[in-house]
Amino acid sequence: MSNRNHRPRLSIHARLFIISVCGAVLLFSASFLVPASALAYSMRGSSGPGLRVDAGFSTRYKNSNWVPVHIALSNDGPDFSGTVSINTTDGFPQFGPRGSSSPPSSYQQSITLASGAQKQITAYVPVYFGEHGVTVHLLDSSGHAIVSQNALLQPLISGATLIGVLADQNTGFGGLNSVQLPSPGNTVILEPLNASSMPAVAAVLRNFDLIILDNFTTGSLSREQISALQSWIDQGGTLIVAGGPEWQQTLSKLPAGLLPVSISGTGTLPAGTALLPVNGPAGASGNTRAPAPVAISLARALPGSETVLLAGATPLIVQRHYGQGTVSYLAFDPTLDPIAGWPGAATLWRALLLRAGGDPLIENSLAPQGNSPGQSPLSNTETLIQSLLPNTSPSPSLLLVLLLSYLIILGPVRLFVVRIVKRRDWSWRIALSAIVVFSLLSYGLALYQKGTSALSGSISVMQLGQNGAPAHMKTYVGVFVPSQGDFQIHMPGGPLVQPSPYDLAQGGPGSPGAQNTVVAPGSDGSDVDLQNVSIWTQNTLISEQDLQTQGGITSHLTLNTTQLQGTVTNTLSYGLSDVYVLLPGVSISLGHLAAGQTLQIDQPVQDGGATTLADQIATSSGVGVSYNPGNDNSLKTPLQRHVAILSTLSGEANAQYGPYNGSSCNGTTCPRSPMYNGISVGSVGAGSVIALNGGPAIGTGNSSDPLLLAGAPATLIGWADQASSAFNNVTVNGGTPAGFQEVLIQAPITLAYSGALNLGAGFSSGQLIDAQGTNLQVPAPGLYGLSTGSMTFEFALPSMPNVQMDGITIEVPSDITQVI
Repeated sequence: MSNRNHRPRLSIHARLFIISVCGAVLLFSASFLVPASALAYSMRGSSGPGLRVDAGFSTRYKNSNWVPVHIALSNDGPDFSGTVSINTTDGFPQFGPRGSSSPPSSYQQSITLASGAQKQITAYVPVYFGEHGVTVHLLDSSGHAIVSQNALLQPLISGATLIGVLADQNTGFGGLNSVQLPSPGNTVILEPLNASSMPAVAAVLRNFDLIILDNFTTGSLSREQISALQSWIDQGGTLIVAGGPEWQQTLSKLPAGLLPVSISGTGTLPAGTALLPVNGPAGASGNTRAPAPVAISLARALPGSETVLLAGATPLIVQRHYGQGTVSYLAFDPTLDPIAGWPGAATLWRALLLRAGGDPLIENSLAPQGNSPGQSPLSNTETLIQSLLPNTSPSPSLLLVLLLSYLIILGPVRLFVVRIVKRRDWSWRIALSAIVVFSLLSYGLALYQKGTSALSGSISVMQLGQNGAPAHMKTYVGVFVPSQGDFQIHMPGGPLVQPSPYDLAQGGPGSPGAQNTVVAPGSDGSDVDLQNVSIWTQNTLISEQDLQTQGGITSHLTLNTTQLQGTVTNTLSYGLSDVYVLLPGVSISLGHLAAGQTLQIDQPVQDGGATTLADQIATSSGVGVSYNPGNDNSLKTPLQRHVAILSTLSGEANAQYGPYNGSSCNGTTCPRSPMYNGISVGSVGAGSVIALNGGPAIGTGNSSDPLLLAGAPATLIGWADQASSAFNNVTVNGGTPAGFQEVLIQAPITLAYSGALNLGAGFSSGQLIDAQGTNLQVPAPGLYGLSTGSMTFEFALPSMPNVQMDGITIEVPSDITQVI
């Protein structure tokens, strides 16, 4: 019999070995099929690291802002080292493909947890498009998620006014909770804050419309938290501080110069003292006076402050502009009896909010929520950065040398070698070798150019702080990568770095197949990891920071109708080029201002008419090249580049600059931002006549032009010389890429006035301080509508020492529709 079909039986050991191998293969394959988070949860035992997450301010936030994420970590297992990773989730996918399983960006921070340890960390993430939550992952050293948790976020609805309250005891705010603002649908939401929840970054405080400091131990705040509060006010925030019997613990630790008063002690107001501001709400139903004696702090108003309410010689309500913001002081504590239970408490709070908060409290009800950042000038800034980057093509001379060398070898050299060796078969060998060698050289040059010519361009705007506040700098960085793969970018400065939201809205980073972005804040800046970058793409990053600067700009300037005279001194460590003094409607060129230089000024003042300041600078500087964002070769000189940047920052998309022919914006006049021009104010005194032609800009001060700093009589702008040495460079993969770096400095400067003046609109500001009725509308800045009821405005004239005012005349046009 044949043994051909006989199959030897495998031993039991061999069978077990095969089963083990198959099981290992199946397990290994399953690890690629099961989501990483599911594996992490299934592999986590009963002990080990854990976390708890809270985001926003009681989950609330104002759209297009940085929000805090509070993470409580604990570890009941062995020592642990890993990373906390925060991702945002999208509630409105129509604004961009944000809901995919691979989020476009994450914010990471390294942590270590000893066995039995607990730790609290706070991170900040930007939130756009009405996002409704964040997801926090705790990653091990291999990058695997071992535990995750979601946290809810709720964007503030249209008309909501978010007020932060710093108070040791959150009682006595019943009157504030019941305030009804005059705009339809506007609601007041209070958010209690303390030393653990108070943000240490000014950009995060922009979620609040106002902050109230009342009976609070300010000494419990860190230096960074107090600095953030000061910076937030300087950048346009509104603070209300209460004195009263506990004023020392509340106010004594605030920065010098922040308060509008100097406090000396405590006292008592007698019953029956008026507690509502002059010309305050008229519908108080007789509840305008203190029902019983009230404990107060005794103070003296400082120069530059406005005393809103007096009791004899004692100031009760004092207001002061601090930078671009406002600080209001109350001598009494409205959360203590007898005022807390007083029937007029809600009316008092309403008057304080309207006077301190101004138009933003009303405009909130009309402000769109969740709008795409693609509708902002940011997209124009990105396009401008790309057009300013140098050409990435190889040098024409290098290509010419390569081509000539190739032709010489194929021609004269080949013939000479064949003649010398006297072998004709070498001709095709030399030709073939030349083709191979020069093909490799060309390919190598292309690879070198592709892999090493990353470009970076940045535009920074630094606003010097007023009254000792830190400077605020926002930087737009465009990184052009010529090859596909991962790129590591180091951004110097503060911890607030984010990918451009415009890219996200347009389906750029984060779309299927596009890169993820990982941001890791550090002590000396932030590291950004661009993963799976597409070839020949620009990635835009935005950083924001508040920083203390050495030196600044000091001025002693006097303005009359025809001349600006005085001195400007630069105490910064670097010089400034293309320097201008900007007034409402007026730009005056100063040229170059070196470090430490004092410049004498005696120049005529000419109103530029209805053109933006950027247009005035473009025409007066004689820029003779048209700027188009898509034209790479249109901006060759620093002056041309500066003019284009100013135009873009002013919100003028696709502006064209050419030889001045009587117009400055595509053949027509570029108008300024809308402002109310229907009121003119005149005053006569001491031989001087002051006419504010066109009237003050209500509610906007002199900030109608984007290049002006609100709250400052005048603004100096200039471009930092040698920006690369004055400010740290961005690095890509550890190297410094080619490109440009421009830093625009905006500095507030003071003015004195003399002689007969004829000041244009914007030199005086006005604000709404009361409105009766609940249907107030603000269709545009400085324009108000009210079908029934009344409105009360307050106007402030420029500070003019030694001028005796005999009277003021206010004129309203007969046809009010002419100003709309």
